[in-house]
Amino acid sequence: MKTLIGLWFVVQAQMDGNDITPAFANEKMEITNTGYKIWSGDIVTDSGSLTFFDGTNELDILGTNGPNKDKLFKCIYKMEGDDWIICYSLADRPKNFETTKENKFVFITWRKK
Repeated sequence: MKTLIGLWFVVQAQMDGNDITPAFANEKMEITNTGYKIWSGDIVTDSGSLTFFDGTNELDILGTNGPNKDKLFKCIYKMEGDDWIICYSLADRPKNFETTKENKFVFITWRKK
């Protein structure tokens, strides 16, 4: 988790198999020792906790404030160079890094500043 601490910006985002990157143009994610904050411009819009599962590429994100309050996102993630790639779901944990109209996963590539 220590390597993730810092500010991250969206490089690419997809949902339902469609590019939604422009919707994240002003957003950044701050990872701290205690969780995450999503910023839209200079305003914190969402925050919560991150739970990593040792020995896996699985991550749970629990919103504690904002529009995702009390929502549990089941995720998988991987690092590729400077990019942190996460595939999110509110239902079943994704098995691969793909989003379709059927699975409704959200796939975001974040890059650390």
